[in-house]
Amino acid sequence: MFYDPIDHVDEIRAHPKLRIFVVGDPRDKAVPFRTQQMYYEALTAKKLDAYLVTAKSADTGPTSQFHALAPLGMRMAGWCASGASTDDILKRVQAESQ
Repeated sequence: MFYDPIDHVDEIRAHPKLRIFVVGDPRDKAVPFRTQQMYYEALTAKKLDAYLVTAKSADTGPTSQFHALAPLGMRMAGWCASGASTDDILKRVQAESQ
């Protein structure tokens, strides 16, 4: 049984402070990046404040799935909680992914 967030977009209630960052690595072998794009497109179709963010996975070994983005996601959540602007968050992610 899999949980697919795209199936639950209609349950998301917009409010002025809501920002949704969809983060993916185009090299991801576990969850294809196209699925991240589809989720982002569903969010924006509902007029939600969403951002598609390309990042580099932390796992880069020879057997890497390029799926380890949870640590970055936790940092991003912390930046949101501390009141960082969207532009600042996107710049931080870009700087980490170079």
